[in-house]
Amino acid sequence: MIRRTYKNRDSLIPTVQTVVSILNDKINFLDTSLSDYGNKDGKGDINGDINDNINDNYTRVCPIVKASIGQHVRHSLHHITLSTLPLLTPSTSSPPPLIEYDERVRGDLVETDVKHARSAMKTLVTDLSNFLLQPSTPSSISSTAPVSVSFFLSPTSPPSTLAYTSTLSREVAFSAHHALHHMAMMRVIAENSIGGIVEEGFGVANGTKIWREQEMKKNSIDGVHGLSSARRTFSTSVGVSVSDAPSDEIKYFTAWFCPFAHRCTMALEHHKGHVGYVWKESLGWEKRDNEDGEVGNGKDWYYHWKSEELMECNPAGMVPTLLLPDGRVVSESIVTVEYVDNHVRMKGGREDEEMLVPREDPVEEARGRVWSDKVAREMCSPYYKILVRQEEEEQREGLRELLEGMERFSKELRKTEGRLFMEGERIGIVDITLFPWAWRYYVFEHYRGEDFAIKRGGKAVSGWDVEPFFDWLDCMMEKDSVTRTLPDMERYLDHIGKYASGSARSKVAEAVRRGVSAHEYDDKKDMRD
Repeated sequence: MIRRTYKNRDSLIPTVQTVVSILNDKINFLDTSLSDYGNKDGKGDINGDINDNINDNYTRVCPIVKASIGQHVRHSLHHITLSTLPLLTPSTSSPPPLIEYDERVRGDLVETDVKHARSAMKTLVTDLSNFLLQPSTPSSISSTAPVSVSFFLSPTSPPSTLAYTSTLSREVAFSAHHALHHMAMMRVIAENSIGGIVEEGFGVANGTKIWREQEMKKNSIDGVHGLSSARRTFSTSVGVSVSDAPSDEIKYFTAWFCPFAHRCTMALEHHKGHVGYVWKESLGWEKRDNEDGEVGNGKDWYYHWKSEELMECNPAGMVPTLLLPDGRVVSESIVTVEYVDNHVRMKGGREDEEMLVPREDPVEEARGRVWSDKVAREMCSPYYKILVRQEEEEQREGLRELLEGMERFSKELRKTEGRLFMEGERIGIVDITLFPWAWRYYVFEHYRGEDFAIKRGGKAVSGWDVEPFFDWLDCMMEKDSVTRTLPDMERYLDHIGKYASGSARSKVAEAVRRGVSAHEYDDKKDMRD
C-alpha cells in the first residue's frame, strides 16, 4: 500500500511517537493488570487458558466510574484510529476526510474481547511505526493543512452536529492527550474493582509527572524522598481509603488478598489520621510451566509475582513491608503492627486505651505477646493445613488443631470483661493477629464441605466450647476500622482456590507441603515464588 506523505512531516514525528508509546503502555496494561494472577508469562502475551478470567475483569463495570476497562479502551482507541487514519490511507490529492468522533460502534470486539483489543492496538502500533520509518518526501498535502472535525452538540435525535476546523497534527496530539485521561480511569477500575497491579506512571499526565518530580526534589531530605510520587487520595483494591499523606508518609507494600498484610492494614486503619501511608499493591499470581516435571493433580502451577519496588527494599519479597521516609525498612506482619503503634505513640495525640499494645500495663503487654504468638500458631497456621494438604485425613487433622486452638482462645476470652481480648472491648495486637484468618474461615465450607463449616451452628464446631470466639468475631465486625479493610468475599474465594486445589506455589504453601506449619516457612527451603 502506498502511504500518504506530508509536508512538515517532522512536526508529526514526536506526536506519532507519543501515540505509539501510549498504545504500547495500554498493551502492557492488558498483559499485566487484568488479573490477580499477575498474568505475566515473560512474552508479553495474554494466556489464552485463563482468558475467561481476564475477559470478566476486562468487561466488569466498575461501580465507581460506571464503566468497564473495555469501554475505555474502545473509546480511546476509536479516537486514535480516526485521527491517525489519514496517515495510513492510500496516497491521494484529496484533503484528509472529515473526522467524526461521535460516530462510533459500541459493544464491539475491542470492547468485549481483550485479545481482540490487544491485536487491534498491536496492528496500529505496527502501522504507525512503519509510518515513522518512511523517508520525508514532498507532497501537495501538509500536516498543518485544515481538516474538519465534528461532534454531537446535543443528545437529541437526530443529533445536532457542528464541524470545526483543525489540523491533522493537532488531532493526533489530541487523541494522545485524550487517551491519557481514559488510561487514568482504567487504572481506577483495575485497582478498585479487580485488584490489578498497575505500573505507577500509567495514566498519569505528563504535566502531573513533572509536578510530582519537582515536589519530590523540593521535599527531599539527604537524598531520601519524604514524599511519594503517588502523593494523593486514592482507594485501594480492598476499599481502604488512604488520606493525603503528611510529610512522614510510609510506603506500604502489600497485597489485597494476603492475611499477613491484612494485619498491618488493620493497624494503619486503626490509627487512621495519625499515620500517613501510600498503598503499593505489590503481589500477584503468575502461571508458569511445571519446572519440576511433576504430574500433580492436573492443575496449573501459580507462583507469586512480586513488584520490582518491593524486591528492591525487601529482597525476601514478603508483604507487609514498610518503607519509611528515611529509607529504613520494617517487615514481618506482627512487627509492622507494633511499629505502627509505636510510631503513633511517639507522635502523641492518642490516649492509652486507643493503642494496640498496652505499654502502660507491662503484665497485660506480656500477656498479649504470649497470646499473639499462640493464636498465630494455633489458629492461623492450621488454616493452610486444611487448604494445602490434599488428603482428607490431613485436612481433618488441621481442623482438629484449629478447633483446639479456638477452644483455648475462648477460655482465655472469658477471663476479661467484654468480648475482645483486652478489657473494655479495646482492640489490641492479639485481635489483629488473629482476625485476618478468623474472618477467612468461611472458605473451608466452600472447598472442604459442610463438615468443615466454622460458624455458629456449623458441623465443624459441634461439641466444641467456642461460643466466646464467635462473640469476639461479632465484636470485631462491629468496628468500622476493621470492616473497611475487608476484601471482597467472592474475589478472595477465587484467589484462595489455588491453595485448595494444590496449585499455589508460595513459600507458605511449600512449607505446609513439605510437612511443617505455615509459620515455620524457610526463605531458602521454600523459595518457590
